[in-house]
Amino acid sequence: MVNSECWLRLPALRGAEVSASGPSSTSGTSFQTLGLKFYLNLTPYTLCPTPYALCLTPPFEDKRKLPSKPLIGYFCPYPKKLTYMRLFFLLAGSAALALSLGSCGSGSGSATSASFCDTVCLKDTLKYEGSSAMKPFVHIVPTNCSPDSVTWGMERSESDHSFAFSEYLRPGMKINKDYVKVSFRDTAMAYVQFNDCQSGRGYLLKLPYGKGQNIQVKPTAVTPFDKKFSITGDLVVYTDRGNIFVEEVATGKEAMMTFGKQLDINYEDLHQTLDSVNITATRIWAKVKIDDKWQELEKNITLK
Repeated sequence: MVNSECWLRLPALRGAEVSASGPSSTSGTSFQTLGLKFYLNLTPYTLCPTPYALCLTPPFEDKRKLPSKPLIGYFCPYPKKLTYMRLFFLLAGSAALALSLGSCGSGSGSATSASFCDTVCLKDTLKYEGSSAMKPFVHIVPTNCSPDSVTWGMERSESDHSFAFSEYLRPGMKINKDYVKVSFRDTAMAYVQFNDCQSGRGYLLKLPYGKGQNIQVKPTAVTPFDKKFSITGDLVVYTDRGNIFVEEVATGKEAMMTFGKQLDINYEDLHQTLDSVNITATRIWAKVKIDDKWQELEKNITLK
């Protein structure tokens, strides 16, 4: 799903991509020229239909005012008239800056300042096995350094399940085996948590072993791989913009805490809205930005 972003195609930008981010973003680099302010976030992940792109973002505080789909050459409404000559120098300067910044992270797959985790090439199948006598398993199979498919089943059963990553998730996603956690609820369900190393977005896959049950893919997971998210026990956590949900893997019991309203959460820059959490089987605590003010929310819970 493409968020409200504005894009300008620059095919010459090799390996550098600049994504829209608000003025309060701390994950990117900003610069200002010709009365326009730009925010750069160097990452190979692009929401554009083109491999290389530069995003020129007007500094709106309210992202909902941005266009709902990518546009070619969308500029902020400054009183200065943007002539073709100014546009030429703007693009030339932007390309030079993006290329110089991009060269800093052009190593052999190591994490950069814009990466959540090391994007080293994933070559081997990731294999996980539960402790049940039926030996439930989950295998994540890579192709071309990225996860290609997921297979799960039980070694003592002839029927396995599988799906291609591209059916539910972004093709070409980069994951790191140290940022993947698989938990099993006996032979009923497998829970797969991971983060996209390039965008930092957290995912939760709920893979049922029984027939006729649906796969659940939650691209709004709050994972324990983030140092500011303390999640104890065998719990999985996710949000729906208005609430935060907790589920216990062993029992499937759940609890939740509301934020009090729907929040405009960018899950690829989650800390802009959800700074930190401390979650146990009996308590949810979260520091959340609501109406541009940081608030600490807390609730004692009972998993049901």
